[in-house]
Amino acid sequence: MNKSNFIILLSVQVLIIAYFTFQFSMVETFGKKFMIHASTSNYAYINDPYLTDNVYLEMLEISEIPEDKWTLGQDFPSGRQVYVLLIETADGSFQVQDVQKDRIKTSANDEVVVKAIYYYYDEHEKKYYLEYFFSNVDHIEHYGDFKNKNELEITIYS
Repeated sequence: MNKSNFIILLSVQVLIIAYFTFQFSMVETFGKKFMIHASTSNYAYINDPYLTDNVYLEMLEISEIPEDKWTLGQDFPSGRQVYVLLIETADGSFQVQDVQKDRIKTSANDEVVVKAIYYYYDEHEKKYYLEYFFSNVDHIEHYGDFKNKNELEITIYS
């Protein structure tokens, strides 16, 4: 291996390490910080010591989408990724403004776009249900001592 190839290979490795090192600080610096209210699920595994540290967060305000906010139609396939436009309310929480299958551009400071998975449509309640990538929290004991149905405030950078 000649000297120039070695320097190029070493430089690429340094750039990759620098990217992973500064990735989180870049998200905190340039990302949009928003807070949502959630509670731990009724389905927490209280009696199983191996599963109690993994919880599913219920965020009903942004997970249950009424028919008037859903523009993708009832035949939209379950399990597909969607983009959700959240808008900040007067009390500082967020609610769903729009759901699209393609990336949505924000037009104001009080708007955030997050990815979700379309889960199903409930004909009885006339609502569409989404699951967010931040709905499942592993090792929640690292964040505090939470009991079933505790109210949580989650801060996310988008």
